[in-house]
This record gives sequence, structure tokens and C-alpha cells, in this order.
Amino acid sequence: MKKHRYLHTATGPYSGRKIALRPRQPATIGRSHEAAYAFFTDQHMSRVHASAALSVTGCVVRDLNSTNGVFVDGQRVDRQIFLQPGQQVRIAETVFLLADSPIPVEEILKPAPLTPAQQQWQQALLAGPLYAVLDAAQSDRIVPLLQDSHLQYQSLYEGPAAEKLGNVAPFLVHIPEPCPFLSAAIAEGWDKAWGIFLHCDLSFPLVRKHLRHFLTVETEGGNKLLFRFYDPRILAAFLPTCDRLQEEEFFGPVTKFLTQDEGAWAIHTKLEGGQAGDQSGGRHVSHTEPANTGSWSSPSADKAAAVDDDPDRTRVHRSRGNS
Repeated sequence: MKKHRYLHTATGPYSGRKIALRPRQPATIGRSHEAAYAFFTDQHMSRVHASAALSVTGCVVRDLNSTNGVFVDGQRVDRQIFLQPGQQVRIAETVFLLADSPIPVEEILKPAPLTPAQQQWQQALLAGPLYAVLDAAQSDRIVPLLQDSHLQYQSLYEGPAAEKLGNVAPFLVHIPEPCPFLSAAIAEGWDKAWGIFLHCDLSFPLVRKHLRHFLTVETEGGNKLLFRFYDPRILAAFLPTCDRLQEEEFFGPVTKFLTQDEGAWAIHTKLEGGQAGDQSGGRHVSHTEPANTGSWSSPSADKAAAVDDDPDRTRVHRSRGNS
């Protein structure tokens, strides 16, 4: 089997991470989500510090005008250097080793086997233009999966929060078609509250802009609280408490939110009933699919959540904070 080369992270909290190297496709390395491979905890890295790619002579590493440089054998690299297997390169405070692997590049992230229930869940997810919001605080597997996916993704945080909390941030990812990343996220994140999925026709920047409005909520008393709506357990509990106006604002351009927890999955749509702007008479619709069946079920009228009339309930308010 033909070997390929990769940079193996040899030190630090990201020890063991592999960066697959491809010809003429430089992989950028840095401290922020602007880099293809982000090392958020290395405060000495520049936002986009260096790049690495395969060349006919090995691996070429380039310094992208970083502040603290790239070093090989204790010597700072002038612009670029060609590495051979076994050589180490230090980018800021993180050390990488160039190594060979018998695993083809295409199999670094390959489709994960899914149970019948997980296959049904995947089909439901792919029934519309799909995005996900995954909470990196739930698992240290999420960021590496994103970085190996070659999909478009970005933290919902901005500014100092994005840099400080990058490795535990909520990440929006666009999933335009069936892919190994999706099956891996389903298989590994099943029943672990990794995040939520949603169907929306808008572009990535507009979806991100909409979701960022709800990173904080305001109570009736005027207190601002962080709102982890991307936790499927929180979202499933929150939506039935919304009146029509609240839910219209929260959904916005999103047609469906999809959550999975406790062996089952649910598709959440907007309130039904009542006139536009009416705060009563509407009913949140949540279609639930048990893990051991292949048929749809929806809440009966007596079990469906009614509008919450508690005046002290938390109301959704848009926030444009720098979180």
C-alpha cells in the first residue's frame, strides 16, 4: 500500500494530532479558526502562523510572516524549509514530527458504520440544506474531526472569546452532502449531546450571523445569561416554552432544528395555529423518531407543550456581543 506523509503533533495538549499532507494543497497552522488546523492553546502562535504541504523532495513548511517564527534544529527558518521523515519542526511552542503512514490520505476520515437508527437519523438530516452547531466543550474529538473534514466551519464566538475559548467553543459547520464527517459525528456523538443540526437555505455567513444573535438571552428582570441553545437537551426543553413571536424570531430563516438524545431524535418546526403575531393558541411541533422504530410519531394534543404563560420565563433577545 502506498504511504503518505503527515505532520504528527509531538508535544502539548494536542499531542497525537495528525495533519495530512497533500501535494499543492498547503495546510495552514495557527492559533485561530482562520487556520485549517487551529492550536488554540498555543498563545505564541500567530493567528495563521505557517503552512505545510507535500513536495517532490518531502514536505515544505513555510513561515507565513509569523511573529515567533518556525524552527528546525534550533535554527529559525527563513521563509521555508524542506523536511524529511524523522525531522522535527517547532512552530511557536508546538513541536511536529514528519512521519510516514500506511493509511491513504482518503482514509484518514472514512465513513463510520451506523446502526439502523443512526442511518434513519442521517437520512432525516440530509432531507434539507444541512448545517450543524457542535459544542467542542463536549468532546476533544470534535475539533480534530472538523479539521480533517475539509468542510466550511467556524466558531460562533468572535474577538477575544474566539481565541481564549477556541478549543471549547460552539462551531458552525456546513454539510452540503453525505460525507465521512457526518457519519463520524453521528456515530461518535450519538447520545452524547455533541450539538444540534438545522436546515437553512442561507449562505454560511448569514446562518452564522443569525445564530450569533442568541448566544446570550435576557430575562424579564434584565439579566443577561449565556444561552447554550446548541445543547440538544436545552433546545428541546426551550422551544416548547416559546410563544409565537419568540419562536418566529429564534427560527428566523431556519426551517427545522434537529436534535438527538436518549436513543431518539426529533425534528422541531415552528408553531402551528394562531394568527401572525398572536402570542396564544399556537403549538410547537416536535416530531420524534424512537430509536427502535421506523415510523413517525408526533405529540398528541393533550401531551403537546402549550404556550408558557409564566411572566418570569426567559425571553429571547438578540445580542450582538463580542462573545
